[in-house]
Amino acid sequence: MKDKLVRQTTALLTGGFLAVQSERETRTFILAISLLLIIGIMFIWKPLDFFGKASKPEAVLLACGLLTGFLYGMTVENSLASPLVIERIEIQGRLSDWRIDDKTGQGTFILEDVYPGTKEHLEKKYHFRVYPEEDGVYMKGWDRVKPGDTISVTARLEHPKPPGTEGEFDLPLYYAVRGLGGTITAFGEAKVLEEGVPGFT
Repeated sequence: MKDKLVRQTTALLTGGFLAVQSERETRTFILAISLLLIIGIMFIWKPLDFFGKASKPEAVLLACGLLTGFLYGMTVENSLASPLVIERIEIQGRLSDWRIDDKTGQGTFILEDVYPGTKEHLEKKYHFRVYPEEDGVYMKGWDRVKPGDTISVTARLEHPKPPGTEGEFDLPLYYAVRGLGGTITAFGEAKVLEEGVPGFT
């Protein structure tokens, strides 16, 4: 049996896909044209006076999909962190999803304090990692670190650059949709300032 909602669903999804996959300028242009068409249809052409209620709402659903995709894309773009690299910085924050083995330690780091001081990046989440020394042994303090702990470390903080060529992997967007600002790579000792309670996971 042919599904009566296939065309409507396709129109809605197509609008959202086109808006999300388009560049900002293209999305703005599409949104402006859609709004002008809607205003023109509702207040100038007034099709209800001639045809009654629309029997095929695909155009309306397509416009709704475009608008939803536009708003979603705008939200993601606003969460993209500006490219930045700080080679050596003292940071303080809370670890979550922390795991460590003989090759690397990694998790999510919620930034709480930065020295030199700046409020620009506070409360942001970062992908956090640390590597052992050449002899395979971690620096002092890392054997005590647990998920949920608040720690202080010296690290390299990086917000990745957007792709330089078309089709290249978009790392800033990859991080943004996961709520991450970038990466923090720690080196040296780890100071546990406050022991936390690990999450369920």
